[in-house]
Amino acid sequence: GYSAQGAMKFCLYEFFKHFYGARLDAPQVVVFLVASMTAELFADISLAPWEAVKIKMQTTRHYPPYLRVVVPRMWSTEGIRAFYKSLTALWARQVPYTMMKFASFEKIVGILSVSYTHLTLPTKRIV
Repeated sequence: GYSAQGAMKFCLYEFFKHFYGARLDAPQVVVFLVASMTAELFADISLAPWEAVKIKMQTTRHYPPYLRVVVPRMWSTEGIRAFYKSLTALWARQVPYTMMKFASFEKIVGILSVSYTHLTLPTKRIV
């Protein structure tokens, strides 16, 4: 679950950073915040089912800890809602964290790129 969510989050962030950057007349930090929020909202949709299954396996005694048993049982008792009912709570936890993570990252990259512009790595010519 976290692999798919992480991959989606980073790829979508880069996409939305350019998408909103070209369309919003706003400070750059706002673009970073909106792009990271949007990316996290979509990425968590891929994480929510796995989180729901994990929580069900950890907290319900009459569910054995096997995906092949838990997933069909959750589906038969609650349908699709079983896998997405905690999505709002997941967003409440993940979205603010991701917004700060990406905004901080972009700010630090900006500071370092200005501070270390005089440093260059030697380039090796490929023949």
